[in-house]
Amino acid sequence: MTDTATVFPTKQFFVGMLTRDIELSDAIFDLLDNCVDGLLRTVTHLKSKNPYQGFWASINFKEGKFTISDNCGGIPIERAEKDAFAMGNPKHENHLPTLGMYGIGMKRAIFKLGRSARVISQTSEAAFEVNLSKYWPDNDKDWNLLLTPINKPFEQAGTLIEVDELHEAVTREAFEIQELFLDELRRLIASHYTNFIAKGFKIMVAGKPIERKPLTLLFNPRLKKPSQKIMPYIYKGEINGVKVKLIVGLLGPTPTDDELEEELDLPRNRGEEAGWTIICNDRVVVYGDKTPLSGWGEENVPCYHSQFSAISGVVEFESLDSMKLPLTTTKGLNPSSDIYRLVKSMMREGTRIFTNFTNKWKAYREEEPALYKKLQKTEIGKIISKIPESDFILVRGHQWEKKSLPDLPKPNPENPKRQVKFAAMQLEIRRLAEFLFEDKETPESEVGIECFNRVLREIKQ
Repeated sequence: MTDTATVFPTKQFFVGMLTRDIELSDAIFDLLDNCVDGLLRTVTHLKSKNPYQGFWASINFKEGKFTISDNCGGIPIERAEKDAFAMGNPKHENHLPTLGMYGIGMKRAIFKLGRSARVISQTSEAAFEVNLSKYWPDNDKDWNLLLTPINKPFEQAGTLIEVDELHEAVTREAFEIQELFLDELRRLIASHYTNFIAKGFKIMVAGKPIERKPLTLLFNPRLKKPSQKIMPYIYKGEINGVKVKLIVGLLGPTPTDDELEEELDLPRNRGEEAGWTIICNDRVVVYGDKTPLSGWGEENVPCYHSQFSAISGVVEFESLDSMKLPLTTTKGLNPSSDIYRLVKSMMREGTRIFTNFTNKWKAYREEEPALYKKLQKTEIGKIISKIPESDFILVRGHQWEKKSLPDLPKPNPENPKRQVKFAAMQLEIRRLAEFLFEDKETPESEVGIECFNRVLREIKQ
């Protein structure tokens, strides 16, 4: 007789570990991602302009419950029986750019939200219901859930997930400060699901449709000769089955010194859209990052400062095998991913180009706005499609890696600006201010500039 040591896991361990490091909003995103994956399995014309038109998902917190419903095709009953509710699913749909990776998203989200749940799903062929009791985690011997076939309850194929007996922390966040919570959730969905909404997918929170937050940069769509104009830096590649598109440019003119001082008093300054946004299979996983995660403060790239609040970049990863994407189990960015580390070098190069541009024009703020006259906010996808292939050069000698380098305008080197600085007594400055502007509270910088300009005008006469 051979003794054995049990290695069978406990449900409480799974539940505790799955929900330990995930925020409430990310749990809700896991459920939204399931809606999107259902959408991808249902839609047959993914390359059309608005492939998700007519499809929707609705999120609600009311009567002490959380619900998310959709019309995204439902879960096939065979899939539900075999793997949809399993703790981990090694099978991948390699013919679709889905978001699911490890098969834990729906279960983790339910456990994060509450103690019991009901899942009702309907396809064009059949419908079923699964109930998760609050007592299910107490029995480690029986891991199965009862799946009950039912008559079709919905007008359209889709899924309803209802979670009740919500955890105290969820109740406090979703009900006691409900409007603040829902507004923040709407804001996050508007940016993180912007590409899906752009393709026609309608997402509602508490009955209110979400308006997407587009990803744009300044661009002149009628520009024919890009030389010495404000153009973005672009990189395109296909690495180990992952398509990559990268673009970085400007959101607007560099902020003036006065604007930088004013921003310090604002709770959410105009630099929110600045930094790097990273997308995997159309889903934003990092938005507006300004840390070393996206290369700021590394390898000759300066640390982010509000001076750089006009610089914005976007990286898109796309793969039919979601396991190849640089993602963690919670769909955050995995910075140690080989493909991300490779692409990050391109991100740093692009960031350096525009921080250098900003620094060169720092002393020429008055002339700089003229550079932006014919530029307009343009969505990044349209910008990339406008750049001809002849503008790209090979990266590392690879045919599958290309980049387009902008030749940005430079200040006139023959007549460079120099800073004039000196100190004077405050009372004397105020006397000058009252004489020049009839206002002794005029800022010292304006007083100094006017004195300089007056003498210069006299010399030129």
